[in-house]
Parts: sequence; C-alpha cells; structure tokens
Amino acid sequence: MIGFKIEEKYRENGKLEEEEEKKHEIKHEIKHEIKHEINETQKKIIQIINTNPNITIHEIATKLGLTFNGIESSIRLLKKIGLLERAGSRKKGYWVIKGNG
Repeated sequence: MIGFKIEEKYRENGKLEEEEEKKHEIKHEIKHEIKHEINETQKKIIQIINTNPNITIHEIATKLGLTFNGIESSIRLLKKIGLLERAGSRKKGYWVIKGNG
C-alpha cells in the first residue's frame, strides 16, 4: 500500500510518465539502429552487386567462398531492411541497391 502511494505521488508530478516515455524512446532508437546494422558479409554482397547487378546468388557465394544458404539469408535481410530488391524475372532479373533502407 505504501508503494502504491509513493507511485501515485510520483505519477502526480508527471515524472513517472516522463521516465517511461524516455525509456520507450531509447528502446525505439536502439531497435532502429540494430535493425539497420549490416555485417561485413552483407557489405561485401552490396559491393559485388554494385559492380554486377546481374550476378546470381550462386556466383556471389563462389566469389565470397560461402554457402548458397548463407548468401541467401544475408540477401533476405538486406531486402527486409530495404537496402536491396530484385527486379525482373528470376532468370533474367537484376539486383537494385535501394540506399539506406
């Protein structure tokens, strides 16, 4: 009961709401930064695609010495965050680098 009264007093001053709002803003900023952070492999994929937009996932995997599944996973993330998209058909399509997502 005492804790409730203290919280009520704290809430009256508006400090609790301000504190909760600050926590929410900080969490949002952290999630936003993490969401758009890419690793070295993903940076290399972007560089390779930048020089050859028609490259296949298999060719990227060979160039980087990584598995098809690993490259596919990285590309999936790059698409999800808005840095990369595939235009055209699967066979005759090409990669489009979108920017900062």
